[in-house]
Amino acid sequence: MPVALGYYNAQQKTANFGATATYLTQIELAWDEVPEADGYLLFREDLSGPFPLAVLEGSATTSYSDINLDINTEYTYSLVPYSVTTGNFFLGEAVSTSPRTEPFTFQVTSNTEADVTFEYAFDNHLLLGLIEQAAYIEIEDLTTGELLFDEVMSLTEVANEALLFDNALVLDGDDRKGVYAEPNVGSLSTWTVEMWMNPVYRNKQQILFDDGHVQVIATKANYLMIYVGSQLYTSSTTPFQTSTWNHLTLAYDGTHLSTYHNGEPLHLRTKWGGESSTSFAVSDMGLGSNLRLGQYNGGRQSSDVYQNFYGAWGMVRMWNKARSADQVAADWDDVFTQAPTGLLGQWTFEEENALLTDPLTGQVLAIETSDEANYPVTWKASFDFTDGVFTKYQYETFDEPVYNQDHEFQIRIYESGTGRLISSAKDNLVFPDPLAPQIAAKRIAGSPYEVELTITPSSIRANQYRIRRQEGTEWVQVAIVEGEANDEGDYWKNESFLVSDVYAESNSSTLLGGGSYVYEVTPMYGDYVDEHYAVTTSTVTVLDYAVAVDPNAGQTGLTVTWDANTLTTNGYDSVAILRDGEHVQYVLANAGTYTDSLILYGDTYTYTVQVWEQGQAALAQSGSNLLSPNGTFSGRVLSAQGNYVLPNKTLGLRNLTEGTDLAGPTADAYGGLATTGLYYGAEAEFALEDAAGNVLTNFLLSRSDWDADLGFVRYDTTLNTVAADSLTTAFGFRTVTHGLGFVWTPLDANQTLFTNVYRNGELVEVLVDQTTYTDYTGGA
Repeated sequence: MPVALGYYNAQQKTANFGATATYLTQIELAWDEVPEADGYLLFREDLSGPFPLAVLEGSATTSYSDINLDINTEYTYSLVPYSVTTGNFFLGEAVSTSPRTEPFTFQVTSNTEADVTFEYAFDNHLLLGLIEQAAYIEIEDLTTGELLFDEVMSLTEVANEALLFDNALVLDGDDRKGVYAEPNVGSLSTWTVEMWMNPVYRNKQQILFDDGHVQVIATKANYLMIYVGSQLYTSSTTPFQTSTWNHLTLAYDGTHLSTYHNGEPLHLRTKWGGESSTSFAVSDMGLGSNLRLGQYNGGRQSSDVYQNFYGAWGMVRMWNKARSADQVAADWDDVFTQAPTGLLGQWTFEEENALLTDPLTGQVLAIETSDEANYPVTWKASFDFTDGVFTKYQYETFDEPVYNQDHEFQIRIYESGTGRLISSAKDNLVFPDPLAPQIAAKRIAGSPYEVELTITPSSIRANQYRIRRQEGTEWVQVAIVEGEANDEGDYWKNESFLVSDVYAESNSSTLLGGGSYVYEVTPMYGDYVDEHYAVTTSTVTVLDYAVAVDPNAGQTGLTVTWDANTLTTNGYDSVAILRDGEHVQYVLANAGTYTDSLILYGDTYTYTVQVWEQGQAALAQSGSNLLSPNGTFSGRVLSAQGNYVLPNKTLGLRNLTEGTDLAGPTADAYGGLATTGLYYGAEAEFALEDAAGNVLTNFLLSRSDWDADLGFVRYDTTLNTVAADSLTTAFGFRTVTHGLGFVWTPLDANQTLFTNVYRNGELVEVLVDQTTYTDYTGGA
């Protein structure tokens, strides 16, 4: 309970004491005037001691701003009127009110898996009571420990955007008495008047300006009323708000009048309930040189219900021309730093001077009062904002999606300089699941052949999609498609897009005829690939025109065949035949076959049937085969010493030309070698080797001479001879035309007999179970 000394007068008390506005850290108080009081004692219950929060002088002082309060806290105020006037000394009855400062609100929302919006109500009034008039704001993801956002909000920065002016001219008065101003700009046939005004409610109409002919009034019901002589114009709506800053513009171009409130066109009508318009044809509305701002000056309405303006001005501007709607909308809430064309004066009230000079134009605004004793010219710190309390939004994105994850976020506001925590709040959010994209494949037998993929994203934040093709276990990247964000920052919102996997002749990883593929689409967020939502198609089989490669019947060439009906049905008219990537021949598609004989035996060849349409390669399909190797050799294996036959001996066979080892032949029971199917290419040198890798016999095979008679292959094995006088008997000669014949008889007819025939000491033949031999090469 407040304590004050004086003659108690219960009859002297204020009415309507209460809060007109509450903010995070500020409460605006107002009350009705007690006419006989000299001032008011304002108490706040939470303060220690008997002293008032403020001593407010003057009965007309009927408002107070209490700043630097705690957030979301109830405060109890008591107001006591007082008088120290001789003969009227009193303390009135205390009246109380208990308003509460606003709570701090913080909300986290997201419609996607990779971004978040923080919404909180920031109050610029909060900055006024801070030591440095600045606050540090930070938002942290408590789930990850990551600081997502931080900034310093200072009053200086706010002033550029929301605090248009921080000092105001106080217009106190009653009826026709009080503060007013004279711009002294002379008579104007065309003109614009702009006023930043903060009216205080009075149960009377308040004059904004008056030159005796043009009279502009703010009614007690918050309408705009304009008299031009006896002609009345009124606003269709109630644009003004009391105890709030309002911007009013009136512009007259010599024939038409236009009005604006806070930069927006304001509709007028010629009578109550009449048709409205934003521009009225008005004659004879020039302003006289006796124009007064805020005071009656002989205009149409002169009764006592019309009084001087009561409240505050933040800025007044006057022009010698009518400003357009676009011009008003562009800079109604700006303060010019250079004088635009036509500006007569721009007066803000930073400088507390009754003869206020505009630094841009040099024009002087004379601020006067008709009752200096009761209504002196005063100024006050307005700290009023064009956007004092507003909802602030902070948008943040993530490098990778966090769908289905529950994150807790916290906002903290500190006082800059001291680090004192002013307020904090938390909110949780489970991020939505975008679900998987969709992919569909369609084969198009065009030129070139393609598989068209339709991708339907489900996320509006994935800015890229990776498309791959799988054949077997191998993946080939087809494309990475990058999206373009719309004005809201969304990608592919309610849209699908197409990707074509097209046959490319020079691309080794291109799709091929008869190929079976699976396609995959994977969303990406920048460099992050979301494998969790990689989606695949069912198997897609590319046009199969059954390319086959087979040796012809005579093993003289390779024949390439394809399904001519499939190609012609799909509109393809010709094919190119390629052997190992080199072009061989163009053939009509309906031929269905091509034979190539210019090849080597034993080499594998890959033939590609490349489909063509309208002169362009459209698709390719391949097959491989070879003509069987046809090199042969024959001979007999003997020991290196004694020329004894070595049966069942396996030798090593090596292709010396290519440096490759081949499976070696094995001698039969009689030491005979006979092997076919040797690969030899155009020409190759071969060698038979013993078990130690020693070369026994070299021989060549070529395409023109593909049969090698080795004669005798002498293996370095020494055999023990069997002692015997002779294995044959009756050895003799016989007469043969052009040759020399021999005959003999084996001693044991049941035993295999190997007979070596020598000519002049050189072994020329080894016979098995033979009893005759004729030599036709020995000469006569």
